[in-house]
Amino acid sequence: MKIVNLCTISMDSRLYGQRDKAALWKEALSLLETARLYQPDIILFPEIFLIGSHPERWSDDRYIEYEGSPQLVEMGRVAADLHAYLAAPVLYRDAVGVHNSVVVFDRQGRQVYTYHKAFPTAQEIAHGVVAGSAQPTVLETDFGRVGFAICFDLNFDELLAHYQREQIRLLLFPSYFPGGFLLQRAAWNGRFFAASAHAQGFESVVVDDYGRVVASGNMVTPVLFRRLNLDTAIVHLDQNMDKEPAMLAALGPQIEIEMFRAEGLMRLTCWHPERHIADVIKEFQLSPLADYLNKTRKQINL
Repeated sequence: MKIVNLCTISMDSRLYGQRDKAALWKEALSLLETARLYQPDIILFPEIFLIGSHPERWSDDRYIEYEGSPQLVEMGRVAADLHAYLAAPVLYRDAVGVHNSVVVFDRQGRQVYTYHKAFPTAQEIAHGVVAGSAQPTVLETDFGRVGFAICFDLNFDELLAHYQREQIRLLLFPSYFPGGFLLQRAAWNGRFFAASAHAQGFESVVVDDYGRVVASGNMVTPVLFRRLNLDTAIVHLDQNMDKEPAMLAALGPQIEIEMFRAEGLMRLTCWHPERHIADVIKEFQLSPLADYLNKTRKQINL
């Protein structure tokens, strides 16, 4: 099994947007106290959650972080106190310029990863925001590989295809728009889980690797929690469906099998305390969907 306790947090800028940085951080800390109760492994805040509805702050040094800034030091302290990864979307200055970024702290409070928005909007660019790479490194965690997309990024297939090649298990999406079907489509195409933190409402969601919304936030649940088992695989029914009886005989309830006749697919989740889905695939000679489709591509010389 690869279990992750996931929390994402909504902070509606329409409600909190007139507050200054200190007041917004105070609100964030109160929400983190709720998140603490879930014993989270990772927590995601919304896009530039300490800025509010003030584009002019994008060029205000008081709202721009940098390595070792007092605000980032405080965030690291909080991550260590929670013993959780903390993903904090901020404006971040490096040697290249100012980025719309996600800074990640590990369970010990160390700044271990930074993602820069690959596709800033025209408005952001006009305010001096610099684009990051469309082929970023991914975050390696103790529960799997994690990728990030910030708001407008979700429209660009080249970034999402990169994450599919990198075989991430979870996409984190801090955003000012909910994402809707685009987020579900990304999870489905990439065969990874996805979770959002909404900055302009309470529409955060968690999506599984079949593109299904499995948890959603609302006004009374700004802290959205979901316990996920990331140890899954999607295979085609062809050449795999007849192996279901043998898998059930060997693993019983420790292998969860979902059949999707409409798409011709089967989704497997491994709940065994010591084995992983890769072991199941090998033991029962299953063909993961990507391998099955690539075999056809090779056969017709694509």
